[in-house]
Amino acid sequence: MPDWDSAFVPANKIEGYLLNDGHAVGKHKAAFFDALGFSGADADVLETELIRIARQNPVRDESTSHFGTKYVIGCMLRAHSGESTPVRTIWIVDSDNPGPRLVTAYPL
Repeated sequence: MPDWDSAFVPANKIEGYLLNDGHAVGKHKAAFFDALGFSGADADVLETELIRIARQNPVRDESTSHFGTKYVIGCMLRAHSGESTPVRTIWIVDSDNPGPRLVTAYPL
C-alpha cells in the first residue's frame, strides 16, 4: 500500500463503529473485537494494531473508483491474550488525501 507510514484511523471509527455494540452495522464487529479483549477503554490499542497490520502485511486486492483506491489486507490480528485471529481490513486512499484511511475491519 502506498504511503503506509501515513495510514490513519478516523477519530470515531473504532469507538463509534468497530467497538460500538449499539451500532446497527458495527455491533457484530464489536462482539468479535470484545471477545478478543478489545473495548472502548483501550481503543488506542486496537488502533495501533490495525495500523501495524497496514504497515506489515501485503495487499490482497486493490480496486480504483472515483472515490480513490481501495486496498484489502487479510492478516492475523494480535489479541490482548496473545492469541492471533484472522481478520480482513479495508483501507482507502482518497483521491484528495494521500494517507491510507481505515474503512473497516472484520473477522475472516
